[in-house]
Amino acid sequence: HRGWWDQDSRHAYFVEEERGMNAHRLQRLDTHTGVVQTLIEEKSDHLAMLIPSTHVTPLYMPLPDTSEVLWYSERSGTAHFYLYDTVTGELKNPITQGDWIVRNGLRVDVKRRELTFQTASRIEGRNPYYIDICRVNIDTGELTTVLSTDHEYIVCDQRSRICLQGGDKDMAL
Repeated sequence: HRGWWDQDSRHAYFVEEERGMNAHRLQRLDTHTGVVQTLIEEKSDHLAMLIPSTHVTPLYMPLPDTSEVLWYSERSGTAHFYLYDTVTGELKNPITQGDWIVRNGLRVDVKRRELTFQTASRIEGRNPYYIDICRVNIDTGELTTVLSTDHEYIVCDQRSRICLQGGDKDMAL
């Protein structure tokens, strides 16, 4: 999805993509006043990527209960997640960081404030296409490895280019 509502449905959030994909903005629309506010803006001289090449939809995760969003960005030179406040638009903290990349966000446990996600190029000397599955505390950045082997794991979900459709076992590309 490219949009969501806040808890009381006063504000709608949506991602605006500039033609040529050089900029993306998270916008907040106040339904009472009609005012649109830019909360987050990603710009690049080339491509501002919110979507890994393995996905069809942007890789961000709204947390409307806490007025936050987990935002995917390559601003550091590698793909990582950042925690933003959706009221002020302020960066709260980087969630993941390092000389490796986030490949996919799998699940957010809002009670435990944890994100389960996939990484690549995290283990020095390992084939960079092998995928690890990790868990990270979205407030502290404390990372725990869940699964790390010499394999590539493909997690099929509604955002993935490769997923099983219903019970018919046909692959969608």
